[in-house]
Amino acid sequence: MAAWGVDRLGEVVEKSASEVYLFDPRDCAFILVNKGARDNLGYSAAELAKLHPWDLKPEFDEQQFRDIVAPLLNGETKTLSFETVHKRKDGSTYDVSVKLQLVETGGETVFFAAIQDVSDFNFIRQRFERTTSRLDSILHNTQMAIFMMDEHQKCSFMNRAAELMTGYSFDEAAGRCL
Repeated sequence: MAAWGVDRLGEVVEKSASEVYLFDPRDCAFILVNKGARDNLGYSAAELAKLHPWDLKPEFDEQQFRDIVAPLLNGETKTLSFETVHKRKDGSTYDVSVKLQLVETGGETVFFAAIQDVSDFNFIRQRFERTTSRLDSILHNTQMAIFMMDEHQKCSFMNRAAELMTGYSFDEAAGRCL
C-alpha cells in the first residue's frame, strides 16, 4: 500500500462528494466542512465557521445535541450512528445518516462526522412501505381465499379468507403441504 501524506488525505476528504465535518468538542464550532457538505448545504466555509451542528439540524437545539454526543465525550461509546435532518441555507431540508466519533490526533480531540444524504433511500422506503401496506390491506380484506406456496408446495402465506375456508390459521398451516 502506498504511503499517503496528510496533505493528500486532506485533499481526498475535501474533494469527496460525501459530507465530512470536523468540529471542536468544547464549543462545537466547525473546524472543517468539506466541499461536498458546503455544496449540499449552500454555505461558504466562512459562514459555516460561525455555525454549530445544531444550526443545521432543526430537530435539535444545543442542549439536545450535547445530550446526544455525551456518550462519546464520557467514553461510554466509540461511535454514534443516527438519522436526522439537515437544513440548507435556502431553508430546504434533506434526510441524513450521521456517523460520529471522537478522534484524537496530535494531542487534540475533534469530532469527526461522516454524513450521507439518505433522502432518496427514505423516499423509496416510504413508497415501498405504502405499497406493502395497501397490498396487505387488499389481501387481508378480500373475500377470495389466497394461498402462496413455496417451491416444495408448502404454505408460505394465506389470507383471512383462506383461514376461514380451511379452518386453519396461517400459523397452523405455515410450512405444511395443503
